Amino acid sequence: MPRYGAWPAKINGSWVVNNLDSLEPSSNVELLTRRAGGETHPTFSAVISAENSCNFTSRDVGDVLANASPVNAAKGLTLTAFLAQYRRKGVASGTDSHVTLTSTAGFLFVTDFGAEQNSQDGADINFRAVLLYSGSNVPVVCNVSQTLANTPQVNAVYKLGPVVLEGTAIRPTRWRLNTGFGVVTKRHSGNVHSDEATIDTENFNLEIDTDELTHAAASFLNFGAGAAVNVGTTAYLRKVGVADNVPSHIAVSVSAGTYTVPSLPVQGEADASVKIQTQCDVRPTILLNQTIPASAVL
Repeated sequence: MPRYGAWPAKINGSWVVNNLDSLEPSSNVELLTRRAGGETHPTFSAVISAENSCNFTSRDVGDVLANASPVNAAKGLTLTAFLAQYRRKGVASGTDSHVTLTSTAGFLFVTDFGAEQNSQDGADINFRAVLLYSGSNVPVVCNVSQTLANTPQVNAVYKLGPVVLEGTAIRPTRWRLNTGFGVVTKRHSGNVHSDEATIDTENFNLEIDTDELTHAAASFLNFGAGAAVNVGTTAYLRKVGVADNVPSHIAVSVSAGTYTVPSLPVQGEADASVKIQTQCDVRPTILLNQTIPASAVL
């Protein structure tokens, strides 16, 4: 029996989504079921809705942010051509033995990204494509006996970088930015598939973990009470193999919001940690090709 593995996706004809950890399409089908009077089992069923989507995890953080930054004007990327690919294992990519999923309409947006200390895979970014009915084409088509486009490659790898919290450099063990996007899809005219998707709300939150518990007593954190963002916070992702003073890194900055320290967890003989959450009152700034100042590094 043939087996299949991951292959780069292709968005809008030109963006090749590389360095994929996972690709997970979902039909999200909901059924209408009815029972004839007095019967115990369903006697009629039909599809009432199908919210087709595809979740991705990639290690190519900079490339995803360059193509679908969550802080651009649209908060994502409108899809006019979507191609997800599955390689038949043991068969050359140019042979027509593979499987693809295609779509002609939709919207792609980032859900979260960040990094952890000592990760052997580097930083990661999660994003989702909502696939829509275009009025003439169904949201997604599964195609067999296909050849594959492009070749897998690693454009860049990023890892955890320093964090500057209210002007003070700290040593994080993890940080992650969550976009908190509230996506609304709509169907019309009795159609099963959605034909519209918009981001109606956003709720950016920057999570930072550090094993230095003294930060929980800092005047600007106030464990148990929280505090307003004043100077702000900047968290960095380092591009692997590149010096800090070379403009190749990623910076996320929060200028307004509220700090809280929800917990100081410790288990057994492991180190305790401080969990710092920053609720963003304005959209954060996400910048590519940045240098990391020496003052940020302890």
